[in-house]
Amino acid sequence: FVAIAVVVLFQLGVLTLLLVRVARTRHTRNLELSLGQAIGERFGDGRFARLLRFESRVWLYGLFRRPIAHAFPGQRHFHVGRQGMNAANQQAFLVLIGAELPIAHGLIHLFSPMAAVVVTALSAYGFLFMLAEYRATLHRPISLGDRGLQVRYGVASDFEISHSAIV
Repeated sequence: FVAIAVVVLFQLGVLTLLLVRVARTRHTRNLELSLGQAIGERFGDGRFARLLRFESRVWLYGLFRRPIAHAFPGQRHFHVGRQGMNAANQQAFLVLIGAELPIAHGLIHLFSPMAAVVVTALSAYGFLFMLAEYRATLHRPISLGDRGLQVRYGVASDFEISHSAIV
């Protein structure tokens, strides 16, 4: 129960940070970049900050239908959602997870109501993650800029490859 409380408090903290930042900067160019900048200013660029950025992207893309009103920096952008039916596969998993949630909850509730609540909460978070992953796949491009190639796909990946490292 202590671990669950810590995770819930962490999630509530990230969600609060997200909502406050969105309320302040809702008219800016790119909410994801604004949120990442706020996390960097407050927590630096260590492991904890990277975890916060990842988690904030899950909530940002999970809660908002189109969180990115303007393009990311860079001259050219390539979207991975259009490659190999990537987004369509994620959409199919969303349907499966959404259909499984009430059925699994009902079946597990027959044996243990507490276990049903825990499993349903974890499954709902999995659904939120998959929804965020699907939306991020559609809206987060790989960008070619002055410093190199900024690789973004899904909610987890965000790194840069310099021009000199590309053969």
